[in-house]
Amino acid sequence: MTEESNQNHSKTKEIITALAESIKQNIINTEKWKGEASKKFAKQETGLQHTKTDLNKQITRSEGRIFTQIKEVQEALDMNLTTNSTNMNERINQISDIIDTGFENMENTVNDTKIVLEGAITAYNDEMDERLV
Repeated sequence: MTEESNQNHSKTKEIITALAESIKQNIINTEKWKGEASKKFAKQETGLQHTKTDLNKQITRSEGRIFTQIKEVQEALDMNLTTNSTNMNERINQISDIIDTGFENMENTVNDTKIVLEGAITAYNDEMDERLV
């Protein structure tokens, strides 16, 4: 029984040694994988930081371009508004001049007609006075 015990003990020892060696190898592989994963995560983190920085730069540039475009559009609208206002004032002045000229012509025509009618009335009155006398 001792030999059989020794054999069992020996087999158990071999199994435990193999198991310990397997666990040891598993721990080594896990630590190796953990180190590689940490390196990959560090690379990914660095890449994300670069991407974040680049994205922020692009956003800043885009905002600058957008604000420049808004300013250009605003200046164009202001210029257009000023031009339209100037044109409108010129047109109003032209219409005002045309109306003033029309009223002056009409006033002159009325005055001329008044003079002609006064002359005709005076001539008629003179003729009537001559007839009566």
